[in-house]
Amino acid sequence: MIDPGRYGSRDEIRRVLAQHEESHWWFRARRKVLSRLLERAVSQQQPLKSLDVGCSTGASLSMLEALGSGVGVDLDLRILQLCFQKGFRLLACSDVRKLPFKDNLFHLVTALDLIEHMPDDQGALQEMYRVLMPGGLAVISAPAFNWLWSSLDDAGHIRRYSAKNLRRVVEIAGFRIERISYANTLLFPLLLIQRVWGKLRRPHPLDYLGVSRLDPLLGWIFGLEAKIIPYFSFCYGGSLICLARKTSSTI
Repeated sequence: MIDPGRYGSRDEIRRVLAQHEESHWWFRARRKVLSRLLERAVSQQQPLKSLDVGCSTGASLSMLEALGSGVGVDLDLRILQLCFQKGFRLLACSDVRKLPFKDNLFHLVTALDLIEHMPDDQGALQEMYRVLMPGGLAVISAPAFNWLWSSLDDAGHIRRYSAKNLRRVVEIAGFRIERISYANTLLFPLLLIQRVWGKLRRPHPLDYLGVSRLDPLLGWIFGLEAKIIPYFSFCYGGSLICLARKTSSTI
């Protein structure tokens, strides 16, 4: 169970987790993988209007702003204040199921480890579909496999996904899937050991963010997937990444 004496709520745990997005090896390596996929998936003929739903403290907004303009949306106002302090100005406090934007506005929408937190993941995906331009790209990441559940998931996740389940909810929302792959595959044996340890010890969620001398090596190994995943879809891993279009058109 989460220790309420140290952290009073799941929201508070989420805020602490969010503050590790810039520095923690897992977040940094994931951005490297996502950046590589985006390089191949989008056209640079024009600046892109991008939306990051569940933007947290803005670590992914920097990646999107390199492609054009990026708008961040999050329901937690205090996290958005941290985002604002980093210099991001295009921000909105909103539920992803009721985005304050007109139809067909964005070239690119990202939902990075968001939908697993939502009771209505289908409604969130449908709203993302609505605000995308025809031909727009959605990038969705989510934790994989319910049997990998840990106390870190207890901090706010409702579910983890298999590739089959993620494909189903994305397609029901109207998208045409271009790529779906597991990720964090090269470190999967270590992840299994960590999860077995976690089921025995039930550590506090934030214990998974402890700093180790191995962190640079772990980030380097995970980051190697950026060179592989554009050409090859992994069949297992700790996470899932899905690229999906609103229509068959290209950006």
